[in-house]
Amino acid sequence: MPKEMDRQRIRLAIQAIEGFVMYSCIATGLVQLIALCFSQRTPALFFRYLRTPSKTIVLEATVTEYL
Repeated sequence: MPKEMDRQRIRLAIQAIEGFVMYSCIATGLVQLIALCFSQRTPALFFRYLRTPSKTIVLEATVTEYL
């Protein structure tokens, strides 16, 4: 019996990890879409240091910090 409980806990842990990864991927994709679609609406005064700055599309990190 204890083995079956352990297997069930392992299954639940794997489901939790897979759910976390799935939601993280969805959130990252949404942030990328926001960065692409609404780059013109981001305030120009919102400065963030970038090694290779882009004047047309803001980075995901800028969008998440702005939100």
